[in-house]
Amino acid sequence: MKKVKHSFIFRRSLNQFKTIVLFGLCLLFTATTTAQNIRGGKKISTDLFGLFFEDINYSADGGLYAELIRNRSFEYNPTEQREWNPFSFWEYISPGFSYGRISVETSSPVHPNNPHYIVLDVEHVGHEEKYTGESGVGIKNSGFDGIVIRKGEKYNFSMFARQPSSSPVSIKISLQDPKGRILAENTFSTSSNEWAKYNASLTAAENHDTARLVILAITGGKFALDVVSLFPEKTLSVLWNNERSNGIYGDITRVQAFRLL
Repeated sequence: MKKVKHSFIFRRSLNQFKTIVLFGLCLLFTATTTAQNIRGGKKISTDLFGLFFEDINYSADGGLYAELIRNRSFEYNPTEQREWNPFSFWEYISPGFSYGRISVETSSPVHPNNPHYIVLDVEHVGHEEKYTGESGVGIKNSGFDGIVIRKGEKYNFSMFARQPSSSPVSIKISLQDPKGRILAENTFSTSSNEWAKYNASLTAAENHDTARLVILAITGGKFALDVVSLFPEKTLSVLWNNERSNGIYGDITRVQAFRLL
């Protein structure tokens, strides 16, 4: 009798516990449902349409925005990504047995909002007979996992530079493939010890998906540079006959607009 009585009491207690748990869940569900009944909201028009855009995976920089140079102002820093710094995505080069020095400085920037800039001190430009390429000291940038160029199309290069040395420095700007083969090039010389903007046009000799921009000083001297930029000439502003150069990609924008039709 005692075993039967104890079993009955246990089942009764278990049933009471289940009832309490179910009652609690009902109260929680009711409270949650009530909390989600928001009042005072505005009706959404049935005619409203658009596209969701989020700046991830090169969707803005390196995507819709047509700038082809990554970290163009040397302002990348560890507060954004732990491994980033002003040199990120740039590579110092000294082909042809040339040598010099590179540094990041902040004493006299183009603008206080862009305090960092690069200084290149070209101490020697090699002239070895066995070296057949272009000699000099400079930097190169691969853009956003490679710069895409198309044969016959023009690309607008610009940068700010100043010349602390007494004589002008000749600078060759080129687009190259990963093996160093030149796909487009232009040359200019610095002309002022104050910051000045220099422009050059590059016309691609062939299609390429992984080109690099190379800035190479081919004469000795010292110069500072900042705000390095490369845009395709055919951006949406140009296609719409807008006087403003650069801007966003026309082809990507047209694809997005087509999706809305």
